[in-house]
Amino acid sequence: MRYVCQLVTAIGTMFWVSGALPVSAAPRLPIEAFAARPLVQHVSLSPDGQKAAMLVNNEGSTMIVVQDLVHPTGKRTSLMSTDNREYSFRWFRWVNNDRLLVGTIFPSKRTQNSDSTAGGIKTYETRLLSAKADGSEVINLFKPTSFKGYWQPRLQDRVIDFEPDSGKHVLVALRDRQESLQGADTGVYPAIFSVDVETGSRSHVHDSRDKFDSWMVDRNHRVRLGVRYDQANVEIHVCDPDGKNWRKRWSYKVLGKDSVEAVGFGKDPNELFFLAEHEGHDALFTVDLRDPELKRTLKLASKNHDLSGSLVYSRKTGEAIGLRGGSEIDDANSNYWDKDRRELVNLVDQALPGRYNQVFSTSDDENRYLVYSSNGQTSGQIYLGDDRANTMALFALSYPQLSAKDMVVKQSVEIKARDGLALPAFLSLPHGGEGKNLPTVLLVHGGPQHHDDAGFDTWAQFLANRGYAVLQVNFRGSTGFGRGLMAAGLKRWGLEMQDDLTDAAQWVIARGTADPKRLCIAGASFGGYAALMGVAKTPDLYRCAVSFAGVSDLLELGRDRREFGGAEGVYDIQVGSLDQDGERLRATSPRFLAQQIKVPVLLIHGNEDRSVPFEQGEFMDAALTAAGKPHRFIKQDRGDHHLSLYEHSMQFFTELESFLAQNLEPLAAPPVVVK
Repeated sequence: MRYVCQLVTAIGTMFWVSGALPVSAAPRLPIEAFAARPLVQHVSLSPDGQKAAMLVNNEGSTMIVVQDLVHPTGKRTSLMSTDNREYSFRWFRWVNNDRLLVGTIFPSKRTQNSDSTAGGIKTYETRLLSAKADGSEVINLFKPTSFKGYWQPRLQDRVIDFEPDSGKHVLVALRDRQESLQGADTGVYPAIFSVDVETGSRSHVHDSRDKFDSWMVDRNHRVRLGVRYDQANVEIHVCDPDGKNWRKRWSYKVLGKDSVEAVGFGKDPNELFFLAEHEGHDALFTVDLRDPELKRTLKLASKNHDLSGSLVYSRKTGEAIGLRGGSEIDDANSNYWDKDRRELVNLVDQALPGRYNQVFSTSDDENRYLVYSSNGQTSGQIYLGDDRANTMALFALSYPQLSAKDMVVKQSVEIKARDGLALPAFLSLPHGGEGKNLPTVLLVHGGPQHHDDAGFDTWAQFLANRGYAVLQVNFRGSTGFGRGLMAAGLKRWGLEMQDDLTDAAQWVIARGTADPKRLCIAGASFGGYAALMGVAKTPDLYRCAVSFAGVSDLLELGRDRREFGGAEGVYDIQVGSLDQDGERLRATSPRFLAQQIKVPVLLIHGNEDRSVPFEQGEFMDAALTAAGKPHRFIKQDRGDHHLSLYEHSMQFFTELESFLAQNLEPLAAPPVVVK
């Protein structure tokens, strides 16, 4: 029987944990405290629990660091580092106690038939590196070749199985025309290779198949499931444990009500876990693949939100024990059906009450574990637990300069749209105000198949720290709160989706929180589009608009998706068809509505953006210039869709602060306090 964990305040050897100096009740914190990447990210225990690997960010550089958890001095080793200009770390994972695999990503271009970077389509490329935990023997597992005409695979880090029984090989899904057994035509789709993590040598395991772009193995490391994509049509195919009898088991349209997402196999090789709709929300089911009727057994469900995430397995038994979600709308505790794991998370919740606590990495013997803990006011804290010692110690802080006492409460509210649809939302009020007649920012999330939740948000906290009320709304089209809310936004960009934001703005004014003369709309990606559309569609509602990497021309974005590998099928469902909905797409493109805008606009866009092309920012800049509208357009050289470079993030927050101060007159605040 476990007892309540003894909570240790800190491990002294961890150089990134530090206390904050005493400050006033509502200090104005330095921009870099919000603009910097989390100091420590993606911590992972080695299989034996004696080391921890993590990403450590220091202004513009990012390092992969390995920390010795056994030696009293806590020796640290830097495996590799990047300035995030040529490439960034995408992920890393232990493959055995002495070696890690690292996925990297960088922007590039592709012509149709080669890997030439002259002209062509803008893409992202990934590479797969291997390194020993002491920083030696760093190798590229798929080394470039000088062979003329060789087709270099674009995505090289799609590891689908780590083969823990051997500890030396991984299975990688790789598009390789040279080695595909079915020839060049199917070589554009990934086959499966077993790769030696020490040498990069590989052997063919499974053929590619036409339009199959995703594969899954069972717990015995056998390829058992493939997903076929044809425009917006999706098929899930499975085979028997012996690799024979491939057959189609599900087919559906992307974003459709009957969509199915396989998340993993059970210890029984015929048991498959998957997410599908149940009473309006995504829930977790199991099915016996031998059953011709595919009768579903409900495993986990919530009445209030969609389940999402990855399947969690016991490192000791190999059994599936729960679902690890990726959002704070999930209740991490209720997502486990294993008794021991539920007992552990209950004890963690007792030690860290009032927070979202998630056990996310364990040693093979499950004695040591890591916990991510946060809430709306508390940025991510990582704790190292020891089950036998019955202790849990603070290991690292994501944002050590952002003390919870300086952050504001994130209130959960519900807003009714004009047609009665309930919109989950969050309201953050600045310190020092009375909650009435405040300068306010309507902060719109991207996606739009995404959502805001109760978790810590650096953008919202920055705005509140600068004296603004912040309203974040899950408008129709958002995910996480039921398939009905998401589906209601399909093909409704600039229409009911925008009306939801208008209704939210009017709600925050009507309750007396927002000063109607000091209201701004801001966002990134789709949120940037919504900001531009808001000041075009309702020009008298907002005082200004901020768009980072925002869409301005839905027609051109659709053409871009059509050019890039036939992605227009999904675009047709999500946004609209160029052929059938062209008039509507033009009528809801801010580029063509610039003449209606009456207020200042801030546009910021990176020229290496691979999600929303940089040209979208140029289109809006040209339209506002032609219409004689006040605006500022900032091109971020080498900038991407995520403000990955430290100087770009600093520039964005600095420009945002200045722009809002000029247009909204924020609450007075104490001077900047440097911690």
